[in-house]
Amino acid sequence: MHASIRRTTTALAALAAATLLVACAQSAPQQTPAAPSAAATSASAPAPDAGPGTTPDATTDAVPTRVATVTGPDAEPASPASVAPRTEEDASPPPQASEAPAEEPGPVEQRPAPMPVHPGAFTTQYGSASFTMPAGWSGTDRSWSVPDPDTGSPTWINIVELDGPGVRLSYLDTPQFGGSWSFDPERWQGVDARPVGDDDLAQAFWTVEHDRYVPRVALTFLEAPNDWGFEEGAVRSPVWFGDSASNYRFEAAFDERPSFASEAEAVEFLQSPVAVAALEAIASIELTGIDGHTMP
Repeated sequence: MHASIRRTTTALAALAAATLLVACAQSAPQQTPAAPSAAATSASAPAPDAGPGTTPDATTDAVPTRVATVTGPDAEPASPASVAPRTEEDASPPPQASEAPAEEPGPVEQRPAPMPVHPGAFTTQYGSASFTMPAGWSGTDRSWSVPDPDTGSPTWINIVELDGPGVRLSYLDTPQFGGSWSFDPERWQGVDARPVGDDDLAQAFWTVEHDRYVPRVALTFLEAPNDWGFEEGAVRSPVWFGDSASNYRFEAAFDERPSFASEAEAVEFLQSPVAVAALEAIASIELTGIDGHTMP
């Protein structure tokens, strides 16, 4: 009987122990996986988007948003929550500093090579004038084509230089205006003159400039009474010989550009061999009056 009681007591004790273990197991908290480290979280998971009008908490505000700037094969893909989608504007190159647009290159000016002029008779390239270069002198023809400023059509400018002892003669004719000169009657006085046709004169004369007497030798035209603004008796370079519609200049430039304190000194120079040689060369000119827009 005592043995039966002991077995019953043992069984009850075992049942109570088992019941206690089950109860303890049910009441114990469930074990969860360890949270990933902060470094792993920032490297693999995007930061939560607070959305418009929402203020991030202190933790979110303390961690700067990662910007995908790394390139190359090992770069991580950018987080869609932190980088806005690319657009066509993003693909365009960054704006550059404003620069003036490059100008289109204009036509290259091609001047023909200068040609030598030899002593004796000379005629311009399209026949506008002829003259004689003295023996022992040298010369250069620098004529070339330029566009008319109004029409753009080509025009020809005759430019010829003759070099003698102590003097250079320059001849020019062109249908374009500009470069002509004139002196009022009270500012000049003739010393010697040779007619060359159509009222033009090869003339040795002096002009008064800054209270000095300046000797000159040039192809000239004397103004008669007129209605176009030139004073009667003025001297100037010729314009519109015949029907040519051209300007003409044929004049001497003396070495050292002499000027004198008195009229007598200027007259003496204009009667010297160098000035007389220049006057004779200019007086040899024959103007044909050909249309100044003629091309060679």
